[in-house]
Amino acid sequence: MPSPAKALSPKRGSSPVPPEEAPPTPSKLGSMIDWWGNASNVEIEEPPYDSDEDELILPNSKKPGASHMVRVARTAKLGSMMLPILMSYRSCQARVDKLRKREKNDAIYEQKQMEMMDEQHASQAKAMKHILVTMGGLYNKGAQLAASQQMIMPPALIEELKTCFEDMPAREWKLIYSSVRKALGKGDKKKGKEVFNEEFTDFEETPFAAASIGQVHFAKLKRSGEKVVVKVLYPEIRKNMYADLATIETTMNMIAATLDLGKMKGMIDILFKELNDNFPREMDFNIELAHMEFARKLLARHSKQVIIPESMPELSSTTMLTQEMVKGETINGIARDKDPVMMAKAQNAFGLVVDAMGEMIFHDGFFHADRK
Repeated sequence: MPSPAKALSPKRGSSPVPPEEAPPTPSKLGSMIDWWGNASNVEIEEPPYDSDEDELILPNSKKPGASHMVRVARTAKLGSMMLPILMSYRSCQARVDKLRKREKNDAIYEQKQMEMMDEQHASQAKAMKHILVTMGGLYNKGAQLAASQQMIMPPALIEELKTCFEDMPAREWKLIYSSVRKALGKGDKKKGKEVFNEEFTDFEETPFAAASIGQVHFAKLKRSGEKVVVKVLYPEIRKNMYADLATIETTMNMIAATLDLGKMKGMIDILFKELNDNFPREMDFNIELAHMEFARKLLARHSKQVIIPESMPELSSTTMLTQEMVKGETINGIARDKDPVMMAKAQNAFGLVVDAMGEMIFHDGFFHADRK
């Protein structure tokens, strides 16, 4: 839960209040950085891509991750799990069609049709969640996106998918340790092991939390004893990304051809475009780091009482992000505990966060909402 922010001062010689000039609508992070840096004399650099680490696999790349076989294999795996669900929905649709022919009263038909579909969604929600979690990566992110769409997604599915924000399966330490060494060594695991041993102590092998594209571990810095949080990207996420985007698009077209989605098809297309446009950017933690530092400077200028954990660029990379530890509670956790004191604090914190976001969106033309 957000707490009062630490004292953060603007750069000496700069204006303590952002200029009244309206910010542009940036197409890239760089244009926003240019505008704010020039107007307020704040030094922010757009994150460089680290060519020594795993590169994003581009659609036409000849690398193994982008190969036709990867897409075929992922599509086959998804299709084998999706087929029983699609057949079940097709059978339900056939029953609805028979009801339409039999029931002449529109109001009664619509009520019964809604009840039949609600029952169908409830019967398949666990199976759909299982597919998304099993496929991993991009599919987990899609599950989170779907769980936040109360206006178009069935309540039973939302209820099942909302745990995807917190309760994701973790990866074994051996895999994560390999990724950490590669990140710290800029592709050289031997060098990365040296950096790991020099910089960290008490690096906990059991993750504190696992998310859709990576997991979080606690550690201590040798030089200061400070406890930090290390977020590590799962190694196969970047490799499978474009193959999975193509597979999801194919699957959505297949579902649309099998079922009568009506107006929902257009909304699903919009959600997929959002995923397709933004997911590749989430594969670079340098971008996330730059966003956080930029948001910190904006909040300091507005004197907002919201903490953004400080990052450590020297121990971060495209696939690893090291930050100071800031203790807090999730909204879901507080809601489960139902502690009236904590609920009151949460409501107050929520107001502070909404106010801070409003300042950034409407005054600065910048928005950052990663849950840190």
